[in-house]
Amino acid sequence: MDYIGNQGHVQCEVLAYEEVFAGDLFEYALERCKAVSARDDQHVLISLVWAMPIGKRCLQAFPELLFSDATHKTNQENRPLITFGVKDAQGRVQVVIRAWAPNERAWMFRWLFQTAVPAIIGKATCERIRLVLTDGDSQELTQLDAAISSVFTKCVRSRCGWHIIHQGWKQHVGSLGRNEEAKEIAKRIRSWLYSFMKSIETLDEYKASKALLLSYVNSEEVVKVIGDNNADHIVTFVHSNVFVHEQHFARCFYLDVRGFDAYSNTCLEGTNYGVKYCENRVLPNMSQAKATKVMTNQDEDKFTQNQKKASDAFHKTPLQARTNTSAHVLQTAESMLQQAMVASESYISYRVCERKWWVLYSGHRNLPVRLLPVFARVRTVSIDKNNRMKCSCFEYERKGIPLLDPSELNEDELNIRNKLVTARWKSPQTPTAPASMKSLDEGRYSVGSKSEDKFMSMTGEDLFLYFQALMKNKLSILNYNIERVEKAVAVMEKHEGNAVGMTQEMHNCSADFSFVGPGDETSDVANPVGSHKVLNLLYKELTQLCDVAGNDKTAKTARDLEKLIIALKEEIASEQSPPTCKVVSCMVSKVSGKRKHVKQFKY
Repeated sequence: MDYIGNQGHVQCEVLAYEEVFAGDLFEYALERCKAVSARDDQHVLISLVWAMPIGKRCLQAFPELLFSDATHKTNQENRPLITFGVKDAQGRVQVVIRAWAPNERAWMFRWLFQTAVPAIIGKATCERIRLVLTDGDSQELTQLDAAISSVFTKCVRSRCGWHIIHQGWKQHVGSLGRNEEAKEIAKRIRSWLYSFMKSIETLDEYKASKALLLSYVNSEEVVKVIGDNNADHIVTFVHSNVFVHEQHFARCFYLDVRGFDAYSNTCLEGTNYGVKYCENRVLPNMSQAKATKVMTNQDEDKFTQNQKKASDAFHKTPLQARTNTSAHVLQTAESMLQQAMVASESYISYRVCERKWWVLYSGHRNLPVRLLPVFARVRTVSIDKNNRMKCSCFEYERKGIPLLDPSELNEDELNIRNKLVTARWKSPQTPTAPASMKSLDEGRYSVGSKSEDKFMSMTGEDLFLYFQALMKNKLSILNYNIERVEKAVAVMEKHEGNAVGMTQEMHNCSADFSFVGPGDETSDVANPVGSHKVLNLLYKELTQLCDVAGNDKTAKTARDLEKLIIALKEEIASEQSPPTCKVVSCMVSKVSGKRKHVKQFKY
């Protein structure tokens, strides 16, 4: 098999591996030679893999996250084009490796992952890859798993969430109806599924969120809008096409992997789309040589533009920047730092011992309008004997420190970059604690300035008891009753893999919750009570106060209550009355046969 790895702008290296010619690959090679009537002394191109020098440098600088995707209609031979991309320090996707494949069979991907890619980027770079994000091709996934055990030894594989949810929904569920309520329900369910990839952190949170989702789909609020058949289709879809892949998309299974919270390879899909639809694009009738030259020119132009942007960002400070860090980091890193600094004012912390803290988010949460479960997570920050800090959220392990890799650096800048790269790969990769810290008595606890009022008034002892109460339970959900959630989880686990047997029991569980309905923004709270119970308590307290205050105060209170009742009646009447609108009819023109929309009247 012949493949090409760029060693310069013109030079290339052609390698032939006789040992890989076995089985299906050998048979395909013989068939290909016969098809083109090749002589024994002639070479026949089976596959072509190439990487530009600047693309290899980009991959070596940012190897942690690797995207993989295949696209078609780029050459006259109908060969699939397989691309690999990475994200640079600015968050832009750069295509670093391209391959013309003869097909998408297992032997092709085996050769690509275990022979071609390692030969181009080197074994050391392969061992630095932490996460590979692919779509759902079964042959590709099987061979990638085999390559992870031998080539990409420190890597895990993840499935693209967009292919699982968006494309899977189109294929297996489709439309739930034309009305806006049904469309809103479909949007909420898909958003809930995406939350498994974006915000869930532990296995217990994942199970609770799954159970609540299934309860929501089988609830009266949803079934009366979309119908029983659509509800059953959704339950079957999530069981057969989503949950079966949970090991490769749920965030809780690779929370500490340096993958920058990526859950979809649509960014690479967009890049491949641009290759076929930009101004200087490849066309389906182009030869492989012509299409390769066009894509190489595209890559050179894109790399040149991104180099200029990175260099400008590195050497120039925005006029609006007024922080201490803006002159030393890129805009992407500055944004991350500023977000962290602002968010730090919405946390409370309690120092358990000399080298350990409990940390909790204490900012405002709009719980009554939240459909997805809101978890109260107590973080544990600790310092080891080497003075290295670590947090149980694994934020640093996932994102790290973004580094700049401009192509043109002077000697001093190059020395600084080399030191940063060395420090980047040195183990352990955790931040170092400050050399001097407050004593245990001086800094026992802190409350952020943007915390809710209930935290602002707490003492150190109150905070300690509050943290202890939260940590007694494995799970703490702020907008749902935890006992009812555990009941739904038990039903889900009882019927694991049996969507039909679970439907009725989950429907019964859904009656315990008050989900957000279409156009309504209400949610089940921890201790739901009826309005009469609330008003009865207030009425009793109000009468007791009026007895003490006297007749004048009682008369004034009665007048105020009467005004509130009148205002509430008017508000309810206005909500129930039909809205004033224009009625539009549709008539077919006799001349053109087209529909005309005609305004008739107002009411």
